[in-house]
Amino acid sequence: MFRPRPEYDTLSHHLLFLLIGIIVIGVAVKDLSSSFTSKSELIAIKGTVGYVNMNYKTVKNSRTRQPNYITHLTFYLNQIKKEFKLVEHEKYSEKHIKIAKGLKQADSITVWIKKNEIENYSPKIFGIDTDRKTLLSFEDVRTENGYFPVIFLSMGLLCILYFFYLRYPEKMKELFYD
Repeated sequence: MFRPRPEYDTLSHHLLFLLIGIIVIGVAVKDLSSSFTSKSELIAIKGTVGYVNMNYKTVKNSRTRQPNYITHLTFYLNQIKKEFKLVEHEKYSEKHIKIAKGLKQADSITVWIKKNEIENYSPKIFGIDTDRKTLLSFEDVRTENGYFPVIFLSMGLLCILYFFYLRYPEKMKELFYD
């Protein structure tokens, strides 16, 4: 089995794997929480749109000098005085353009957010419905993270298992090879 070089076989390097594993698992669990949100955890907020604003931002990567494009769609509901934001990491997001047009044409809208985020100024949006159609569906929001949480969870578990392998090699061999 793979063994690190002797200068890296210290407690501080072992703890680094444990720390990385815990952080990566924390990020995965945070992202997984939106993937496993059910409709019963959501609350509908109805109102009229105060304003709709779409911004395009270009951010240059300092290492590769490649431009990254970010689209921000911001709208405000008059009745409850809340601002809602949608962010897409692409230039001129067709999805955001469609949502913005639908918001401008709608008389009233319903925004779906989590019940525990009702007090946040800008809560995560799980759905947008107008009186005519659905602009952002619940299923699209739930699956927007894709497989990243599962990959992060796997990486975190592997880091923690590697930590235990480095600290207790004989016990790990007994556990997995016997």
